[in-house]
Amino acid sequence: MGLVLAEEGTIARAKEFVRRTVAIGGTEHGVALRMALRLAPDVIFFLTDAKIQTMSEREMDDITRRAENVGTTIHAIQFGTGPPPTGTFLERLVRRNGGGYRYVDVTTLP
Repeated sequence: MGLVLAEEGTIARAKEFVRRTVAIGGTEHGVALRMALRLAPDVIFFLTDAKIQTMSEREMDDITRRAENVGTTIHAIQFGTGPPPTGTFLERLVRRNGGGYRYVDVTTLP
């Protein structure tokens, strides 16, 4: 499809697509990041609830190496409910390559 303009019709279709999307299963963080890194972007903004801490140190080493090889910075935004978790793999991952980490408590959003 390629890039599209942020026009009213495009935004409405995007919102409807998200509304119809049903989340099932869990996130395969490593698979998603490796797929994104194949595009060799300057930056990745990785958004996840990361409820289940699934990335091993070995996987983080692999992702870090791949990001360094293509010059990609990974930032992470974690969504959850309640106080932010501490010591998550996302925090460790972004620290390894100069990215930033934010936690968003969705129960406090307007």
